Amino acid sequence: MPPADTGVPSTDGGTWAGVKCGDKLTCTGDKVCCIGFSGSASYSCETKCAGGTAASTCDGKEDCTGTNICCAGFPSGASCKALSACSGFGTAEICHDDAGCSTGKTCKLCSTPGGGPAFSMCVTGGKCPF
Repeated sequence: MPPADTGVPSTDGGTWAGVKCGDKLTCTGDKVCCIGFSGSASYSCETKCAGGTAASTCDGKEDCTGTNICCAGFPSGASCKALSACSGFGTAEICHDDAGCSTGKTCKLCSTPGGGPAFSMCVTGGKCPF
């Protein structure tokens, strides 16, 4: 059984574990990261996100099955999808490092529209999508 995903590298060089939720939280088990956007961004780990928040069920492709990637969209949050379904304005492939990106892309910390939280996104040519 793989280690729990804590959103940070394991100390033994293994896989990422948990879903990182802001700068201070890591959601594990049946909890998802709920991101609130009223005023400044707020973060909490919950079993179900309340209205006015976006649910993040992944923070990199290691949280997904098969060839799916972690795709973030505003304001829908982040979830596992086929790479072909992660397209259009306001969507981005989420990563921890370059190895977590699809071919030809690199991992870069990028801000989100409207002053929202920053995420590590897979980018082309070193440019953030927003």
